Amino acid sequence: MDRFPPKEVVERLREQYPIGSRIELVSMDDPYNDRLKSGDEGTVGFIDDTGTIFADWDNGSKLGLVYGVDSYRKLEYEPDFVTGNSTLEASILQDKALIRQCIDGLGAYAMDI
Repeated sequence: MDRFPPKEVVERLREQYPIGSRIELVSMDDPYNDRLKSGDEGTVGFIDDTGTIFADWDNGSKLGLVYGVDSYRKLEYEPDFVTGNSTLEASILQDKALIRQCIDGLGAYAMDI
């Protein structure tokens, strides 16, 4: 008996959980798991051909989520840069300005080609 999901299901998972998306663990059925617990969050690294979602968990774990066994959900939110820390906020604004300069510079370079 083939226990792996069909190719179409794996492709749909890859569309629903693209690399870089944030996920939250709901439950995991792994007797060897001693690091992850319900509510832990991570960033999707890749989804293999068996539908296992491999994430870089915020707690450092690299355990994968097995399709049809473990439960998880995609986190949908915008980053909140309001910190109350004026030094950090100034740093974020400087980073945004530097990124804008790089983008503008690349645009000018691309037009010269």
